[in-house]
Amino acid sequence: MNTFQLFSQSAKVLKERGASAFLSKAVRFFRGYRTNDEFDAIHGTDTSAWEPLWKLTIDSPNARFGVRYQPTAERDIEEALALINPSLESTTFIDLGCGKGRALLIAAKLGVPQNRWSRIC
Repeated sequence: MNTFQLFSQSAKVLKERGASAFLSKAVRFFRGYRTNDEFDAIHGTDTSAWEPLWKLTIDSPNARFGVRYQPTAERDIEEALALINPSLESTTFIDLGCGKGRALLIAAKLGVPQNRWSRIC
């Protein structure tokens, strides 16, 4: 657990949104925000849960600018790729952020060859 991140985000929420929002957010974080996502059920993965960054070990000075891991919706990736290039065999897919791999799984499912993936974490 990154305690600096925990206290930093807590202070920010208290200051900007008040005690009620802070308590609501704290309960969700400590319980964990979980969804039964259809994508994960179909693929046998665990990519749908939101994770606050204070629960993760992130060795970067930029971690203080983040809030949480949150997966991109499958539909959003499908729509973005359809707008960019309908011929995905020649598309290079760059995953910025490299969360739990959902974006790459979707790109592969849509036909982006594995040798055309790049991850910038």
